Amino acid sequence: MLIHLDDVTPMWQVGDSVRARQGVADPDLDVDVSGWQGRVVEVLPEERLACVAWDSQTLRNMPPHLIAECEENGMDWRTMYLAFEDLERAEQRDTEADVAAAIADLERRHAWAYLGEQGKRIRRVLEGVEPTDVEAALQAWRRFLMRRLRLPLSAVVYEPPPPKSGLTLDERVRLLAIRGATLEEGLLADVETRRKQRARVPLFILQAAKESSKPAQWLDDYSTWWHNRHRPVVEFD
Repeated sequence: MLIHLDDVTPMWQVGDSVRARQGVADPDLDVDVSGWQGRVVEVLPEERLACVAWDSQTLRNMPPHLIAECEENGMDWRTMYLAFEDLERAEQRDTEADVAAAIADLERRHAWAYLGEQGKRIRRVLEGVEPTDVEAALQAWRRFLMRRLRLPLSAVVYEPPPPKSGLTLDERVRLLAIRGATLEEGLLADVETRRKQRARVPLFILQAAKESSKPAQWLDDYSTWWHNRHRPVVEFD
């Protein structure tokens, strides 16, 4: 009896519920993915590859270090391309809404992991803060910085300042206080120039004068967060 290859390794269709066969490993990280289950979201017939979007149970049981490694290396942990023959049919065990919820939860836990050590520091500052709660995030940064920075602090205008501020790039200033926040500028800082002129400028344009210091690290962490997360207007008391 003639057995066609497709009878043994079927041509998977988008939407099929599948499971990785025993002994299958992640082709990029060499991690055993036996029994991992999900849905086919793309089929590459010529390469005989199927892209599997992992279901919520697989996602929630995924090793944290694997997600962190993927984030740091710019790899997608939500899906994986596997050969047709590495998959077998499975019964669907969740909904797409369950998957979305699991991904949102894991993205929150591993936010900023792609930045390595800096990402870990940013996550610690924002621990317990919902990603969409921008007011809480800005409040958290202000509390963190005000508790650690010894003001006034000698600083340098590290990025182009607002034209109306009267400041120039690379100018030395004294950071006096951290105030509110705006959609365009993030946390606002009161500074004083050597000419005793004062201005209110975005905190992200400042860097501590002593580059290798802890204040320099804290301000750089905040700036990195802000450049990647512009948000609505918030005012502090």
